[in-house]
Amino acid sequence: LLGKDVGEIEDAPDVTKAVTSYDLVVDRTAGALRLWDTPGFGDSFRLARRFRQRHRWVAWAIRECWDRAFNQKLWRGQRLVLDLRTRASVILYPVSLLERPVDAVYVAPELEIMAWVGKPVLAILNQGGSQNGPGSDQSRDQEWRSHLSDFPLVHGVVNLDAYTRCWLQELTLFGEIGQVLPEEQRADYTRLA
Repeated sequence: LLGKDVGEIEDAPDVTKAVTSYDLVVDRTAGALRLWDTPGFGDSFRLARRFRQRHRWVAWAIRECWDRAFNQKLWRGQRLVLDLRTRASVILYPVSLLERPVDAVYVAPELEIMAWVGKPVLAILNQGGSQNGPGSDQSRDQEWRSHLSDFPLVHGVVNLDAYTRCWLQELTLFGEIGQVLPEEQRADYTRLA
């Protein structure tokens, strides 16, 4: 999307350590179209449990201090969620087509966390260039689309493969983002897009 290589890329968890922003487009009157590259949630099961108990303020405050001192990874996950809630307009959620939804058990708690964030989610189907033979990508694509339709906060599913994408996929993504933005942000977004 940026037209250049940025950040560290590995096929391993926890490669991205910090939130980094990249300006795609900046306009003095319309603002900026900014892409945030964030670390993952880490242990999404524990993180979802933390947010389920957020209404217990005393326990939340104690855990917040405890996590900051003794469980930095979980604490960073909590900071990321709060950051998304205040800064993001739309969350782009990459999903690997190399995995089946039934095996991706982390998706449900991650989407539960994003539901708390309260921003529209666009799922991006990635890594569709499979070696499993013709037609396997289409069936996996349909499997994921069906699975993600069970989550009301997922407002759309877009194919955008990191390796084989083309500008048409990028235009589709930008169109989908414009559709899920709050009405008051659409005019400026249209100008930026």
